[in-house]
Amino acid sequence: MIVTASGLLIALVLIQQLADLPELSWLLLAVILLLPILWRRHWRLAVIIMGIMWALSYAHLKLADRLPNALDGLEVSLTGVIDTLPVQQTRAEHFDFLVQPRVYGIPQKIRVYAYTHAFTFKAGQHWRLHVKLKTPHGTLNPHGFDYEQKLFHEGIGAIGSLRTSPAPVLLGQDNPFWTFAMWRQRLHDKLATLTQLNGVFYALILGDGSRISQAEWEVFRNTGTTHLMVISGSHISLIAGLVYFLSAKLWAYSGILRWSPQRVAALMSLLAGYSYAALAGFSIPTLRAVIMLSVVLMALICQRHTQVFSTLAMALLTVLIIDPFAVASIGFWLSFLAVALIIYTVTGRLGASTHAWLTALRIHWATSLGLMPLLVYFFHSITFTALIANVIAEPIIGVIVIPITFFAVMVMGLLPDVSDYIFSLLNEVIDLLLLYLGYLARLPYATLNQAAPPFWSVLLASLGCLLLLAPKGIPNRWTGALLCLPLLFPRTTSQDKGRFTLTLLDVGQGLSIVVNTQSHWLVFDTGAKFSKDSDQGKSVVLPFLQGQGVQQLDALIISHGDNDHRGGLASILNSMPTQQLMTRSPTQLIPYRATVCQTGQQWVWDDVSFTVLAPAWSNHTGNNNSCVLKIDSAEGSALLTGDIEAEAERSLINQSPRQLRAQLLIAPHHGSKTSSTEDFLTTVAPNMILIPAGFHNQFGHPHAHVIQRYQRLNIPYLNTAEQGAISVEFNNKQMQLHAYREIARRYWHNNPIVQ
Repeated sequence: MIVTASGLLIALVLIQQLADLPELSWLLLAVILLLPILWRRHWRLAVIIMGIMWALSYAHLKLADRLPNALDGLEVSLTGVIDTLPVQQTRAEHFDFLVQPRVYGIPQKIRVYAYTHAFTFKAGQHWRLHVKLKTPHGTLNPHGFDYEQKLFHEGIGAIGSLRTSPAPVLLGQDNPFWTFAMWRQRLHDKLATLTQLNGVFYALILGDGSRISQAEWEVFRNTGTTHLMVISGSHISLIAGLVYFLSAKLWAYSGILRWSPQRVAALMSLLAGYSYAALAGFSIPTLRAVIMLSVVLMALICQRHTQVFSTLAMALLTVLIIDPFAVASIGFWLSFLAVALIIYTVTGRLGASTHAWLTALRIHWATSLGLMPLLVYFFHSITFTALIANVIAEPIIGVIVIPITFFAVMVMGLLPDVSDYIFSLLNEVIDLLLLYLGYLARLPYATLNQAAPPFWSVLLASLGCLLLLAPKGIPNRWTGALLCLPLLFPRTTSQDKGRFTLTLLDVGQGLSIVVNTQSHWLVFDTGAKFSKDSDQGKSVVLPFLQGQGVQQLDALIISHGDNDHRGGLASILNSMPTQQLMTRSPTQLIPYRATVCQTGQQWVWDDVSFTVLAPAWSNHTGNNNSCVLKIDSAEGSALLTGDIEAEAERSLINQSPRQLRAQLLIAPHHGSKTSSTEDFLTTVAPNMILIPAGFHNQFGHPHAHVIQRYQRLNIPYLNTAEQGAISVEFNNKQMQLHAYREIARRYWHNNPIVQ
């Protein structure tokens, strides 16, 4: 079983690395290959091949249920049911909408965004909605979040923007006795009546983390306690274990011996596990957890004696067959490896402690150390306070909050006053816990960010951790620490003097550029801000900088005051020490003491020259008031133009035509029709133009006339909407371009160029 599960795991991991899926016709070849294997009864190999066939078929089915780019922007009226709890945001709310009956060419599952508060949407309701559909497409950047992967895994085939004309029509409610969505909605509404209830309870009961503030999430991240605030396998196992213990004791006291207490307890704990998963809407992590739980408990029910690692392998195999895409989830690896580490640390050890608290500390130490390589690889940071934070937080959440919360939910309908009182007490417990975690998060050097490590160092460190956790008596266990050193101190690449790299990040309809020389880093604009909790500085720019191992910025320039250029500024300044801030809109950045960007400013880093070419002190306003930065070295040159338009372009031509010449040009104003004049393009004479634009954005950038102008002048161009983040290395007097959507392409990514 272990060999079979491991073989299928490796095969599915390799499948997830494919840029394009093989045609379904290849499955016929797999069937032909499978027949002699079945004939010779090589069951393990047969299971692996059938698993691969199922994974490819599964992926093709999901891709077939996705809106093609040709239908992007289609407006259509659809009927269906709201399948999830609506998530409230600052500007909108969103929910998953199951189209019923099916409409040919339209995906069955759509994520609908409603930018109006005129209608009350609830889970389980039937609606007729008029929506504008968009193909699932997200920004794609190094070390960034893969939004398209998330939508693909959740089965979201299109994004819908609700239209109010014609107005939405409520067609009816689902039967509350048969619809999990309606149950969850009623419980959500009941919780909403409790004043001052912390958002943690919505996360622990319903799997809804939207009510936890970003400040609280930041505390959880900086203390390594995020896993405690979402419904995970540990929570479900905890409830199932508690129910198993109580059921076994009560059934034994009842004296009914026709069914053994172990069997009855296993059935009751399985029911409790599925009930908890139902409260969370059978989300993918909880579904994975109950599958693992089912395998373990079914072995008890069937009274099968199995080895613990064999049981874990069976759970792994079951999860992979039901959800082949699970290997692309970070939670999948963390959950299975955590269980494997517990088994490795606890079972078969001589002289193990009989004290429960010592065993718990041992398990906590083992999982913290054993999962460290994976956490560093995925999140590029080490949280030094995680150990002491979890020593307190885990028993409070696991032993006190979750069981009592589960009880309060069960009696909510029968004893509402008792339930309300319990929640008020638990709310005080959570508030005290947040104070403790907040103190730890504010400690100096609580979290250390570092560059993304190479995968070989992760494998080496994992072996080192296993050696450190090996049983006493194993010689030279301390050498495991040496194997961890390449992970903890990764080697960062450095450029020679005079060379520089420019990365145009994919921030949608906005602008953010990162420039680095041998020993200096500059950020030019920070993307847009969408709400108080969401901006491109936090979601795109910071992960990129942290993944590169940047500890501080030498300069940050905000070209002008538009939101799509300065929206992520606060997030970056709050997380990354910055030596100098320059802007053309100092009144908007008064708290940050920014200096004014103006013509004539110049500095040199590592033999690379930076010159501000525009604007003059008060020549222009609006977009034409943008900072224009020229980067020049012996290896090449680049011109960063912000949102300047034809008026500012003419001024630059008159003011400094020679200084405008550059090999690389960042398209002015995202390629709008009011910019990129022919005179400006011929004066700059670029070898390449990079266009920062959002996929199918509402402004129509880049404009067709501008693209025709580029083509007429034989200037090649790339667009972040099609290529994702674009990195340009200037060395050996050449430009080496790397488009991230091509480098990191996987089969679930939208390919707007092909379609």
